[in-house]
Amino acid sequence: MPGTEIDLIAERADGSFVLYLIEQGPWSSDMSTHLRAIQDRVYATFDLAVDGELAAGHPDSAGRPVVIRVDAYDTPPGKVAGFVHFLATVLLNSARHQDALRRSPHVTKIDFECVEKRLRKNRDLAS
Repeated sequence: MPGTEIDLIAERADGSFVLYLIEQGPWSSDMSTHLRAIQDRVYATFDLAVDGELAAGHPDSAGRPVVIRVDAYDTPPGKVAGFVHFLATVLLNSARHQDALRRSPHVTKIDFECVEKRLRKNRDLAS
């Protein structure tokens, strides 16, 4: 899947394939730059699933539901989850994207998830 960085692909017990996009903070630069990078990754991952690149690389995923999941660690609280929810709403309400999804033989549906977590600091690991 050249050009699209997916950090992990896993199959769930329900048969869906989860495409994990991991975002690591803390963010040292402008937040909009990081959010734009997440947007680009989410959109590219949607296209990759719909266009069949996922199925080409992982034949067991063909015709299955897909979940695009963003796991954000040490990012500004609520910012990534809120933005991923916004992106999901845009994609799910876009006639062009929904038409592409409906016509795709490669996936049956696409859902979105986001989990935000704080990683424990090294000093916390000693206790």
